Amino acid sequence: MQFNPGGQPYSVLPDLSAEGYVASWLSRDRSHGIGYDNGPDNYTMDVINPLDVQWQSGGGACFGGTNGYLRSTVGAPFRASDSQGTITAWIKLDGLNGGQIVFSSSDEGSDTRALVCRYNNLHQLEIVIARGFGDNDEVSGTTIFVVGQWYHVVWQSTGTAFRLYVNGQAETLIVNLGGNTGDWLAEVPSRDNVTIGARFRSDGIKAPFEGEIRDVRYYSVPLE
Repeated sequence: MQFNPGGQPYSVLPDLSAEGYVASWLSRDRSHGIGYDNGPDNYTMDVINPLDVQWQSGGGACFGGTNGYLRSTVGAPFRASDSQGTITAWIKLDGLNGGQIVFSSSDEGSDTRALVCRYNNLHQLEIVIARGFGDNDEVSGTTIFVVGQWYHVVWQSTGTAFRLYVNGQAETLIVNLGGNTGDWLAEVPSRDNVTIGARFRSDGIKAPFEGEIRDVRYYSVPLE
């Protein structure tokens, strides 16, 4: 897994010809706006509550942890036929409130249908797949995140199992709920939005991120 040993974002820019490359947001090119998608399908996101989402001079954005996030409904449901894939990002936490969301694709009218990439209440990387009421997978790693440090994080499905990476190293996985099924977007019905920095529902936003997020990428294949 590509990782910059210097511990800072943007050592490797998106390769637009890479296998499975679909989208990338919060790049260091701000000429098109914070939510611009550099990918071929233009999943550009709107900035919701922009006073809580501040562009950073080096690229990416700082989220205030209250009500600011990025959101797109383009092409909903996002990547509905993908049964495997990879989501990568650089993150730096400003607070340790549990359950902060980095990336999500969900049904705004329901709490039971979503793919959620987050760090959990134990300050560990986690993926959540919610297929319907009582039908969830929650799988986390073991690395404990701390405030003020950049991390390169990866959530991945091979189609049959999940993988998590922190700073280029595979995480030891803990199944907190359900199983390590590797279910992905194709197994999550009725999704109507994609978000960065929080999850959007009709009754409000959930688990807003507090800190910086940069260079979020989506691939339709499990990167090696």
